[in-house]
Amino acid sequence: MKIKKLILKDDYYKPEFAVFGISSHAKAYMLCWNINKILKINFEKVKDQSMGNKMSFSRYNYTAEDGGQYDLITNRSKHGYLIPDKKSVNYFFIVNTQKKRQKKEFIDKLNKNKEVLFIFELDTTNAKYIDRFILND
Repeated sequence: MKIKKLILKDDYYKPEFAVFGISSHAKAYMLCWNINKILKINFEKVKDQSMGNKMSFSRYNYTAEDGGQYDLITNRSKHGYLIPDKKSVNYFFIVNTQKKRQKKEFIDKLNKNKEVLFIFELDTTNAKYIDRFILND
């Protein structure tokens, strides 16, 4: 008797996005206002991102004319963290766009923001909680 060997191919579309961790003492609306000025975008407050029954995280979104998506999500709620491994991070800036904009450009521009203490890019290929950054509205 022959045994059939089946191989599962991972051919589905994987969205390419970058996630930046931001540490800041500023309130979310103030940080968004400063990011809007620096990157010339227009964040708007949208429905909070919910995780389970208790955890809810403030979220701001901007959809560009070219279809690019920009989101800013708080890392802390009253009942826990969006990403428990990154407790020193206050906000996550998610960039999901077809344009191959330089990641270094985002970091350089946002570092000039007086409200940003530090910013870094998360490794999305090996992140434990990466599914929490896939936002389906």
